[in-house]
Amino acid sequence: MVAMGPEKMKENNPVAALSEMMDMIDASPKTTVAAINGPALGGGCEVSLACHYRVCDPKASVGFPEVNLGLLPGAQGTQRLPRVAPLPTAMQMILQGKPLKADAARKNGIVDLVATKDVIEEAADWALSHPPNPISKREVPKTNRFMVAAGGLEQGLNTAVNAAPLMIAPRAIIKCFEAACSHKSFREGLAVEMEQFTNLVFSVESAALRHLFLAERLAQKVPGIDEKPAPLKKIGILGAGLMGASVSIAMCFVQKGVPVVLKDAKQEWLDAGMKKIESLWGGQAKRGRLSKDKFKQYMSSLALDEDYADFKDVDMVIEAVPEIMELKKEATAIDRPPPAGARPASRADDIACVLKAAAFVLGVGKLGGKITRDLAEQDRMVWEEGATVEQIDKAATTFGMAMGPMALGDLVGQELFWKQRKACFLLWRPYELTDWLCEQGRFGMKTPDPKIKADGRGVFIHKGRSKEVDPEVVAKMEEVRKAKGVVPRAISDEEICERLFYPLINEGFKILEEGYVARSSDIDLAYIYGYGFPPSKGGPMFFAENYVGFQKILERLKAHLRDGWDIRLRRILGHPEMG
Repeated sequence: MVAMGPEKMKENNPVAALSEMMDMIDASPKTTVAAINGPALGGGCEVSLACHYRVCDPKASVGFPEVNLGLLPGAQGTQRLPRVAPLPTAMQMILQGKPLKADAARKNGIVDLVATKDVIEEAADWALSHPPNPISKREVPKTNRFMVAAGGLEQGLNTAVNAAPLMIAPRAIIKCFEAACSHKSFREGLAVEMEQFTNLVFSVESAALRHLFLAERLAQKVPGIDEKPAPLKKIGILGAGLMGASVSIAMCFVQKGVPVVLKDAKQEWLDAGMKKIESLWGGQAKRGRLSKDKFKQYMSSLALDEDYADFKDVDMVIEAVPEIMELKKEATAIDRPPPAGARPASRADDIACVLKAAAFVLGVGKLGGKITRDLAEQDRMVWEEGATVEQIDKAATTFGMAMGPMALGDLVGQELFWKQRKACFLLWRPYELTDWLCEQGRFGMKTPDPKIKADGRGVFIHKGRSKEVDPEVVAKMEEVRKAKGVVPRAISDEEICERLFYPLINEGFKILEEGYVARSSDIDLAYIYGYGFPPSKGGPMFFAENYVGFQKILERLKAHLRDGWDIRLRRILGHPEMG
């Protein structure tokens, strides 16, 4: 479809044949009933809406996940759904990709009957007892039209955009809903749907999301490895209180039905981690998003361990200790061998020397240590060259990151970088400001300052959910610049993004060249899920090729060259994995 190009697609649209099939079902003189016996998602849901009625199994579901691929339902879905369902439900399903279970689908008018016996038999009975009732001939409910007039679509769009600011599919979907709920005919609405669908198909944002969809499936196939993954019945996590990631990891496994054992060096750190988890799930329970029984079940699936006693039967050990190598080695130097078959998972391959089962260390561990160059660049731009803290963070969030790097430093703790630098005698990034902050005991969000009524203090002064750059940080920054003889200069947002993200791309090429991954898309997945790179940009390697171009990135890396960067990009431009 994409290969034919937008102009040829307009002349000979391959989706048109599917739309014609929908029209045939819709125009049938005999009653047509869809018997839904499982997940009817995307095209399956559209086929069911082409039928006059829908009968589904109690375990069935309906939905439109196309938005997750940067697309919209292109086979009449955007015009049929608002004719049977309330507009808020239609927006949730198509704008946010949320499926509905059988009972909810019936309550919202999408399904006519939830079967209590054989779904096919009940669908046949329904067809024999009801006249044809094509959705294309139905008027959009007045309540839906009223909601559109009252700004309901704008509200739905704002919700979708806030959840994924860089996505373009929601805006296209809104145009289709506007057509459906206006005085346009069903056919005129379909014309709008096809135009918007075509635009999305050829957008780079949709290409990025389709790339990730396929990359996830490719990542499950590692060349040379045919073994099926062993089931995870129980996992252990080293590090519970200081690293926010460990809390998220633990919660994720428990919610998937895998019990977790948490281990940390101090009981208070374990207690802090457990308290945070209990608070997060407790908040969901209070808001009705989690039942009391589920809350109790989740909490009972967590265990605390001070001496590795409960690690004897874990299937995997995940290391989430702060980025201080000696601490990592100490934490993973388990005296007794891990249980037979247990796989240690870590982000630092240096730890392999202290693990009894080093052969199982995941190859992707190489990736974690390769995100330091962009940290050095952010510090140089702010502490030495003239960019402001606010400007750096705004440029990053405008690019698509959920949080700017300066705010992230306060979140994870400024002392992590400080301790790592001191332990390894690293001078690869400006350190004066971070050293001063940590010597003052200002690690970020975890260190309140009662004297100024701050909930946390680091680069920012944190009060509740609000924050502002600490004036003392600005004064110290000016002092450091003056001592170094630096004359601040204007730095553009474009330069900030180049220096934050192009080093990531360069490191990706190093990882690919050194053979730590099988394909470039594996790097994209690692940065999307592990580093927070915006999905609509497809990961750094996809972004390099499809948004910017290799030649420009090479030129800009040369322009920003510092400290003897090894620019692998120029030697690997012809690599088959990069097109």
